[in-house]
Amino acid sequence: MVFQDHALLPHLTARENIALGPKLRGASADDIERRVAEAAEAVGLQRWMARLPQELSGGERQRVALARAIVRRPNVFLFDEPLSHLDALTRCELRLLIVRLHRKLRTTMIYVTHDQHEAMALGERIVVLRQGALQQTADPLTLYRSPTNAFVAGFIGSPPMNLFRGHVAPRGDEFVFTEHNVTGAAEGTRLETVLDQKRGSRLAAFADGNILLGIRAEHIVLSDNRNRHVNALIELVEFLGAETLLHCSTGATPFRVRVTADNSYQVGGRVPLLFNLANALFFNPISEKVIV
Repeated sequence: MVFQDHALLPHLTARENIALGPKLRGASADDIERRVAEAAEAVGLQRWMARLPQELSGGERQRVALARAIVRRPNVFLFDEPLSHLDALTRCELRLLIVRLHRKLRTTMIYVTHDQHEAMALGERIVVLRQGALQQTADPLTLYRSPTNAFVAGFIGSPPMNLFRGHVAPRGDEFVFTEHNVTGAAEGTRLETVLDQKRGSRLAAFADGNILLGIRAEHIVLSDNRNRHVNALIELVEFLGAETLLHCSTGATPFRVRVTADNSYQVGGRVPLLFNLANALFFNPISEKVIV
């Protein structure tokens, strides 16, 4: 097991901490030396083996903890949020190290984390729990594209899926999703978007049309169609280098839009947006389980 706190014995060097397990189990000196050397090489610790824990950085201490687990040659590794106390750069480095270790050792690794970035980056299969109850088990891409309920949709992904409460009703020859709680909103600022006939008729017949719409940030795009856009208010611009996240609002629900990197967006301005509902999901507003 690799703990959230590295749990090293402070009076032992890195080498002695790693060797302690097989030593207590009566392994021979030659076997211990060989296994410790292999574990240290696997996690890149050769330079720091003679140092005490207080002489190591947080990332180096966690490498010692990883090596201490590797040297046992277990059938299953248990990781209890081992990277949560580390800075962002070190977390990225050790995530990559753990992936490489898994490919090399081909040993089952069960990794507990509250960080969905880690789960998506490390997991071959992810189990999503909420208050001890199983929500969904799937590979990362399935969780991202096909969450079974609104909790999973709002937890997996960066940014998480945008969720809008509203209702679906016929309007002339079309079916329209209209966001709740925007009474008196200015023309063009409330979220109203057209659904295809098949989906719209099904949703309008469900729960009197009350529905929870889920849509990813990349499926809301800038629009040049004046008749088919939502005029959203920009509340925050998050420049991330290769892309920009716009934190927007239509009056009731804050949501995020992923756009190409651009410095032209201004807080307090408005931006015309088109919601691509071909990739949207709809959830039961009470149980929050996916409908379509």
